[in-house]
Amino acid sequence: MTKLQEIRALQSLLPDRIKEIQSMQECCVDSEYTDHHCVTVFGTDTIGDYQVIRKFDVEIEVNMNWEYDLIYSLPEKEQKRFLDEHECINDNFYEIYPYEDNLYQYEIGEFMQIWYNVKDHSLYKFGRINKKDCHYCRLHGQWINLSQRMTKRKETFLDRFDCNMPSEGFYKDFSIHEDLVKAGYDGIDAFDWYYGCGEEESISRNSLFIRDKNINELYTDILLNRTQEATRIRLYGLDNYIYLITQKDEAYQKELMAAMRVCQRHKYQITNTEAWRDMIFQLYKMGKDLHNPHYVCPTNLIQAHDKISTQYRNALNRIEEKKRIKQLESEMQTAAQKLNEFIQHMQAFLDLCFSNDQLVIRPLRSPIEYIQEGIAMHHCVASYKERYNSLILSARNHQDERIATIEVSLHDYKIIQIRGKHNQATEYDQDIAVLLTKNMKQIRKANKKQQIINAALSA
Repeated sequence: MTKLQEIRALQSLLPDRIKEIQSMQECCVDSEYTDHHCVTVFGTDTIGDYQVIRKFDVEIEVNMNWEYDLIYSLPEKEQKRFLDEHECINDNFYEIYPYEDNLYQYEIGEFMQIWYNVKDHSLYKFGRINKKDCHYCRLHGQWINLSQRMTKRKETFLDRFDCNMPSEGFYKDFSIHEDLVKAGYDGIDAFDWYYGCGEEESISRNSLFIRDKNINELYTDILLNRTQEATRIRLYGLDNYIYLITQKDEAYQKELMAAMRVCQRHKYQITNTEAWRDMIFQLYKMGKDLHNPHYVCPTNLIQAHDKISTQYRNALNRIEEKKRIKQLESEMQTAAQKLNEFIQHMQAFLDLCFSNDQLVIRPLRSPIEYIQEGIAMHHCVASYKERYNSLILSARNHQDERIATIEVSLHDYKIIQIRGKHNQATEYDQDIAVLLTKNMKQIRKANKKQQIINAALSA
């Protein structure tokens, strides 16, 4: 049996992938297109000694006037009822008749196959050529051998469709030959590659790698280990390699490569790729040694990942807290300059002080005290230092340890909020509320005094 006969016999045994592509056909829609358009989907299957690159045509018919077509296709009574109730097609129509099933219509078919032999690296190409016009894919016809006895019609077809992986389209390895797997090719799934997008953040890593690739040449490179790219794929695996080359931080790239080499040397099996990568990134950010198998090759990956993640979050929180404190401290100079203005607006309140056997509550007496309170309590009270329509007080114990920060409205003399450290509630909230309520008359009296002062200053 010749290779061509062998392929012809195997061709009928290829699995039908139409249903799988149909399940993802909505990914192929680009809302910018308001008329008929098409997308090419690449998928691969393995059978015998062959990795088969299969090309599918997704034809998308866009009906921008579907609502009018639909309403006039309804039974006469339903049509009349809707038109009697509504003067025009409006939001009510779209609520009753969702457009998803009406706006787009799909037609999917396989139009080309490239049979790649993993043993001898030979290539055979087959296509379904429309006899009338080979510039367009049709979803019928016999498979024609494109590898031999070229004709004008075959050449025209190949010029249009025998391309590398497209810059617009989708790719998925449905199955992979074991020889390719052993060589490090562990598959590509670029169905999340948004058609026609052009924005990097909306395009998957796999898609960026596969764009404009000659996939059968990549197979040969990997199997024969004849390029640096192929060598790294064989060492790290395709998915890890793609992840590696798409990292923008060059220093992280080098450290990541070092971590991968450590795994290779110690024959460490990464059981959860995403968790491992996440852990490595966090270790890198914390300045840990990624050449050390203690970090890179943990016995329990998930447990190690969770531990590192906790350490990383704590480190980030400490950094953010330092930034916040530095910012607040930089505001102290400005706050000192505003002391006179603050005293003018709040002087009647500054001598207030309420206490019981547990608590001492007094106002914050300067803009700097607002900043100090915010730093100590880990909240945003510093932003209230120029608000004069409320009274901000600090509740402390008799050892002058801060317990909570309180805001009281100077309009209705109600407690607006009581905040402990990190804006949390405290065990003293009820006691604070009782003590302030008992002394609210003093706050009211001080406010009336302040109003007289303000009036005098205005005059």
